Amino acid sequence: MRDTLRPSPPRESIRVALAVPGVKVPAWVEAVGRALLGMGFVELTVVVANGASSEAHAGGRWPGGRLWRAYRTLDLRLQRLVCRRSADPSAVVDLDGLGCALVDKPPDELDLLIGAHDPSALRALAARVDAPVWWLDHDGHERWPAAAAGYAEVLSGSPVTRCRLMAVAPGEWEPAVLRTALFATHPLFGAENRVQLLWKSIPLLVQKVSELRDRGEVTCEVREGREGVGVREKPWGGRSGLVCALARHAWRSGAFSLRRLLWRGQWYVAMGERPALSHDVVADGEIDRLAASFRPTRVLMPPADRFWADPHFLPGGADRLVLVQEFLYACHRGRISLLRLNDAGEVAEVRSVIERDCHLSYPAVFEFGDDLYIVPESSELSRVDAYRCTSFPWRWEHARTLLDGLIAYDSSIVEYGGRWWLFAAVMDEPWLTPRDSLHVFFADNPVQGPWRAHAKNPVVCDARSARPAGPPFVCRGRLYRPSQDCSAAYGSAMRINEVTTLTESHFEEREVAFLAPSWCDSAVATHTLGFGRDQIVVDAMRWQRRAGAPARAPRRS
Repeated sequence: MRDTLRPSPPRESIRVALAVPGVKVPAWVEAVGRALLGMGFVELTVVVANGASSEAHAGGRWPGGRLWRAYRTLDLRLQRLVCRRSADPSAVVDLDGLGCALVDKPPDELDLLIGAHDPSALRALAARVDAPVWWLDHDGHERWPAAAAGYAEVLSGSPVTRCRLMAVAPGEWEPAVLRTALFATHPLFGAENRVQLLWKSIPLLVQKVSELRDRGEVTCEVREGREGVGVREKPWGGRSGLVCALARHAWRSGAFSLRRLLWRGQWYVAMGERPALSHDVVADGEIDRLAASFRPTRVLMPPADRFWADPHFLPGGADRLVLVQEFLYACHRGRISLLRLNDAGEVAEVRSVIERDCHLSYPAVFEFGDDLYIVPESSELSRVDAYRCTSFPWRWEHARTLLDGLIAYDSSIVEYGGRWWLFAAVMDEPWLTPRDSLHVFFADNPVQGPWRAHAKNPVVCDARSARPAGPPFVCRGRLYRPSQDCSAAYGSAMRINEVTTLTESHFEEREVAFLAPSWCDSAVATHTLGFGRDQIVVDAMRWQRRAGAPARAPRRS
């Protein structure tokens, strides 16, 4: 169900109050304030009101007691050793650095109140203002020690971690869900999962504030009912439940770590015949049947010292030229290479065609005018570059930077409805995992640009379907977007989504097919799908034995 909250007509600027329990707050709350100020049209006031933050409930109030604290201490130390050091969202910072007014009560004239309180304090504050109240629900707002979201999902083995942007209209307390995000759960560390959760949730708020300014109203996903915000169900109960949860997590973590110590993932390319579709329209379920019936007939296996992934057919190659990411284990860096196949479908020649002093992958291809272009992933450079073919098919030269200052992954370009569209997984910082947030950009000219951001970015916040998994394609007038399912693991499966609404300000899609790597016993993941003239190409991952490892590889990814 979708309805709208109508707080005010559209305005050039909007007056926002950020309610906090004190001038010293967690870093992610201060980042919310900076993000709001950075929008340019927000007149921000910080309301320092009495009340405890949900981050402040720590210690022995929860039945886990010292065991819970011991687990969190160990988890945090291991996270700092293993994971890339990211900015700590829970570090205490001073709000004086924001440079905006700090007051002890909300202003009389206000368009929106954003709360960083626990529910009881926020509800009392909401009764004093004639404006909508929004807040980010990370924890179901239950008073667990230092908030259990991020930790609870890791211990329970949940594939995704939920965050919701909640709202209530002026004068009432019937919460509505403005936006829901499902982020991929970290397989090992609750501390790292919480880092990802808190930082990734901020764009949800920014997007809805922008929608409020542009439209004067915001779309709700669902209303919760008068009983209040849904409380996150505990994955354990008391000390004995926590012991069982920790034991299961230790077993999963040990298996995960041992698997990566003894084996490594090797990606390879598989191809098969492309089934014919009906000649009139694509009936519901036809794409699903196409995906379900796909069976590779040829496997292109790389040498043992590298892998081939992200295959894209090169137009004009009669399904005999396949661009791939060629990743050499020795230098731990990818480059764009071209596989030339012979008439038997075997690899006759492999050449590197684009190589830089950074990792390159996902060689998306598009045609414009009489030219061919490759747009490889180059997230380390924080830009999206296009390379033009100067001598078919082996020579490519840098043509233009399409998007600068953007950490984008798996950019995929398609022409549809008289415009060019670019789909990419985008992250604000390099330490955030690029599995959950899909951004859309559009332009009238794909090379000259300018590329403009979609009004609802991120248009998808779901680890099960956000990250692109190959070139979007148009079939019988309908636009389809392959996507990765990264909920169980990176690239564990693929989904094909029909984009039902695509304009500058609206985006809707629905899943029409699911493709798991079930065609081979050794395949444990697949994350790229491409359609040629007569062939379908995919990639798949198998476990490759390291020196001294058992001969039998694990089945699960």
